[in-house]
Amino acid sequence: MGNRANLILQKKNSNNKLILEANNQLPFFWLLMLDLNTIEKSESKFLNCFESQNKNCERNFKINKTDFEKNTKISKEYIKKFHPDLTTKFEQFSEYIKNIISDNFIELDFIEITNFYSSPTEFLYEIKKTLLSIKEMKSLDKKDLSEYLSNPNFFYLVGYDTYVNIEHKFSDFSKDYNQLQIDIANEKGNKHKEREKENKLKKKDKRKRTLYGIFISIIGLSMLIIHIIMIIHVNDMKNGRGIRGIIFGLLIMIYGLYKIKKTTTNTV
Repeated sequence: MGNRANLILQKKNSNNKLILEANNQLPFFWLLMLDLNTIEKSESKFLNCFESQNKNCERNFKINKTDFEKNTKISKEYIKKFHPDLTTKFEQFSEYIKNIISDNFIELDFIEITNFYSSPTEFLYEIKKTLLSIKEMKSLDKKDLSEYLSNPNFFYLVGYDTYVNIEHKFSDFSKDYNQLQIDIANEKGNKHKEREKENKLKKKDKRKRTLYGIFISIIGLSMLIIHIIMIIHVNDMKNGRGIRGIIFGLLIMIYGLYKIKKTTTNTV
């Protein structure tokens, strides 16, 4: 299962909606919606929640529309300056969140990601350090680059919307994200077809080797029976020639049985 992180839309007078989810990492674009004040304001509640292990306690970091727009404005400038190749992707993501947030809140639930750190305090320290770099328009250090941007894949940057329960998913909004899902699905389908084709070839080869073993065994058995009969009924075969024929037939039959056993014990 891994350690999950969830991006949630907290709706007024309605059930919360899961927007995106990530596994074993905090997506970089989620981080770009935050600011130091948001972290510091909820830090004590987050730490208490971690210590108590109470799943019903207040553990999420909330962002309203005003803070979201302010933070993403700064983040867009940061992306353009340091990671211009990600500009289009971040604009698609931020526009999507802007369209769905309305007068609601966006919540970030990433308490499980703290399991990759020595303590929740260290985890929050690293987040605040990264947010400070963004605020001051400074390049991320090697550790942050490795953690957040080692893979420019859209899934790594924003998470997955495969099993979310929101009406309008990110894949409905972003053609690039949706195309990536299609490409991944096609790639999995092609790999599955290749595995099936490979398994069919292996099964075919296994049948051929089994039939070969049976054929050799029958030849050996036939030689064995023929020479036994000839020894019984033909005086000339009672010498060494008949015995050699029996031994030779027996060896051929054993070889054929060995081939059958070897083939049947090998899994496809």
